[in-house]
Amino acid sequence: RAARPRRWWQRPPALPQVFGLRLFPRSGGADELALERALSELSGPGRAAYVLLELEQLGEHETRTLLRTAGVTDARAALEEAESVPDPAGSRDGSLLESAEFDPCSLQARPTDLMRRRQHLRAVLVAVVALVVCGTLLGMPGEGWGPTSAAAPSYARNPSSERALDPDRLTRATPDAWRTASRADFSSWPARGDRVRDTELLRRALAVWARPGRSVRVSATLGTQSGPPSGPPQLLFAGEVDQASVVLLYDGLRVARYAETGEGGAVALDFARLDAADAATSTALVLSRTDGNVRYLTAPWVRHAWVRDLLRPGVAPRPLHRSGDGVTDPVRTVPRLRPCRGWPALQFGSRLVADLGELAPARLTYGAPGAGVRDVAGRAARASWARTGCRLAMMRTRGVRSVNAWRFAAQALPEAGGH
Repeated sequence: RAARPRRWWQRPPALPQVFGLRLFPRSGGADELALERALSELSGPGRAAYVLLELEQLGEHETRTLLRTAGVTDARAALEEAESVPDPAGSRDGSLLESAEFDPCSLQARPTDLMRRRQHLRAVLVAVVALVVCGTLLGMPGEGWGPTSAAAPSYARNPSSERALDPDRLTRATPDAWRTASRADFSSWPARGDRVRDTELLRRALAVWARPGRSVRVSATLGTQSGPPSGPPQLLFAGEVDQASVVLLYDGLRVARYAETGEGGAVALDFARLDAADAATSTALVLSRTDGNVRYLTAPWVRHAWVRDLLRPGVAPRPLHRSGDGVTDPVRTVPRLRPCRGWPALQFGSRLVADLGELAPARLTYGAPGAGVRDVAGRAARASWARTGCRLAMMRTRGVRSVNAWRFAAQALPEAGGH
């Protein structure tokens, strides 16, 4: 029973088990090698007959009887095969079968190939590291770094940063919060847009804000930091604007605009510092810029909107249509390289704002610095801005949030040159 070969379904014994060692018989000399080669050419019964004759020193009759008892049909042929084996030179003093090479109980144990073991160990370590990295990327917020996400891989994770990237923790003001707020600014804006409940879009926006990848176009106004939020920001807008998905977020200091154009398309992330804003400076935010046109998201307290040309104070402003969420129709911007022949400004009641290439338009005022600053209302104020409106081009993308014009002095020029 012990000599039966182990079947494939039979498990090896639990103990003892040795790993990293190779067992093989001892090597002999030239005579042993010649005998081994000669025995390999015999059949099984022939080798058995040779062992009985040479090692056990049995006679032919006894050998034939044992072979027949073992089930050998032609014992005579087996004896003839055994007798045909030539006697090696080393067998004169004794049978070579008694040497250590043919002893099944005498084995040598040596370690396997050390070089190959090192290579296998190194390959296993590399595979384990790769699995850990892949598991980390798949488990991080934003669904990892792949074709559907423009966020870079996460290098450090902590509870506070994970809370800031959780779309379910976004702050959302109620629709009527601005009516009872002690301060009317961006913090009282409600969440608007047709995708404010799109968790996947919000998750991508938060992940890109925290870790913008190399393919993301990031811009920030002068003096604005572009780092991740310290806590869950406030959601101002999430929706489709001009064939792009736009998300506006506010962290109390900055407004971040995330825009993506379809799956795998371009991704943009813009920042603007808008702290200390009030009802006069938080009237609108830029949603999109497409082909020289700008769409704005107006504040919830804005009831009517018009577009006025600063260079034509005598021309009445034209009404600006807005959607139910406060998104305006496209407003034409001023070309950079063409002569200044007009400068469109948005008018909300008595307030005027102008686009200077930032996320928030700059407020325009008139009057002497101090208590005399007021909105651009009246013939004198509009006439003053008609003369200086084109100078707003020098303030593009400079982080300017308010521009004031006033009459500094009036005097007669020499030699009757006028006033």
